[in-house]
Amino acid sequence: MDMKELNAIQSSVFETVYLTHKNTLICAPTGAGKTNIALMAILRELDSQDPEFGLSRKRFTIIYITPMKALASEITAKFSAMFKYLKLRVRELTGDMQLSRVEMEETHVLVVTPEKLDVVTRKSDSLLLQTKLLIIDEVHLLDEDRGAVLESLVIRVMNHIQRRQIPLRILGLSATLPNYLDVANFLKAENSAFFFDGSFRPTPLAYEFCGVKMQANSVREKAIATAYCYDKIKEVLNKGKQLLVFVHSRPETVSLGQDLIELLENDRKQDTRRLLMENPDKDKYRLEVSRSSHKGLQQLFQYSIGVHNAGMLRKDRNLSEKLFQNGATRVLISTSTLAWGVNLPAYCVIIKGTEYYDPAQGKPIDIGILDIQQIFGRAGRPQFDTEGEAVIITTHAKVDYFIGMLTNQTSIESSLLKSLDDAINAEIANGIITTIDEGISWLKYSFMEQRINKNPHRYGCKPSEVAMDPDHLELFDFMVKNAVMNLRKEGMVMYNAE
Repeated sequence: MDMKELNAIQSSVFETVYLTHKNTLICAPTGAGKTNIALMAILRELDSQDPEFGLSRKRFTIIYITPMKALASEITAKFSAMFKYLKLRVRELTGDMQLSRVEMEETHVLVVTPEKLDVVTRKSDSLLLQTKLLIIDEVHLLDEDRGAVLESLVIRVMNHIQRRQIPLRILGLSATLPNYLDVANFLKAENSAFFFDGSFRPTPLAYEFCGVKMQANSVREKAIATAYCYDKIKEVLNKGKQLLVFVHSRPETVSLGQDLIELLENDRKQDTRRLLMENPDKDKYRLEVSRSSHKGLQQLFQYSIGVHNAGMLRKDRNLSEKLFQNGATRVLISTSTLAWGVNLPAYCVIIKGTEYYDPAQGKPIDIGILDIQQIFGRAGRPQFDTEGEAVIITTHAKVDYFIGMLTNQTSIESSLLKSLDDAINAEIANGIITTIDEGISWLKYSFMEQRINKNPHRYGCKPSEVAMDPDHLELFDFMVKNAVMNLRKEGMVMYNAE
């Protein structure tokens, strides 16, 4: 990595992150260089190690928690290249990657998903005993369904630090949040929390929200959304720029391209057709595309439109990426695989539709904030553009929701209550919770503890009840007892109420 100077955000946090050992929270926009801030904290930890041990010998572990397997692979590759000259071992531990006990012990930087680290630390605290630095990326995911795992994991770490009285630093990296101080208090970083708004983004983004006044997923609604998408494509192409269009199913990557071609053929104005059809950058790739086994890629290529999804062969995906990078395609239609796995930016990014079918829940659900931020992180190219555009096409009823989400007007909440039985069961199995009082003490470390007074209805209590129980002892007593009774009913635990 050739880096000559720190940006404004990195410069602001340098003294705290690199020159102290404080728990720290950094809230900043996507693309603001938060990964390099994590690198600062890692270098600080390496610098504090006893030189006589030597970095090639295993004496410590740094854990980097990232929410997605694709991101774990990306971070592992990046850090492996960076730390190669120091002979640091960087390894990935996710659902797709397994490590032996010896490999774990020899690893200096362990990149994990919350779910995998939860499993490992449920069985033993040996990994935490040798951990000196815990980096939590995308900590704002506390608000989503998966956030319960992350929250219970952080509680376990906090409890571990208190019981063992060991020095373990925590660095939280987050999107900009209105209630970032609640997160800072949760991470015990209340005196070292930093907040940077969207003005610190390297390439400023102009947001555009299109709300379609039709029933979600109706034929008419889809046609209107496609027409709006086509109009936006024309606008951006006439600026001489490229676009990424994200959809939520593999078949739609091709079908949307075909629909756009139909609109193009029926368009009375020939400007857009000329920009797509008369593209000289296509010529040198025609033979390579003709050899592709993907018929949709071949068909759309004639119109300078590309396609990318996880169902394609790796060589075809690589070809799609190369075509877009070299201007042979001006529009690339993709599923979210492109946002997570490949650093392929464009001037404009469009999210067409905000619902997708979740097999686990058996119903359509809204795209999450993390996916949106990751996708919009591809908009604007600092090396080419001074601005970028990000567009969401959704239903009219959901426009306000997504505006609030993306302008950071909505506070994040705890999701722990939804999975409290499982979380408490894990700590009972670990021997951490053996009494109701220990369960109450455990909950005092939670993010929920930070939010109950400010949004009591979310957690099933009235403001008057919170006022009478400001320390939440009675509420937590009820929650723990209810969880234990549910576990006893399922034969998971034994409980003596006397």
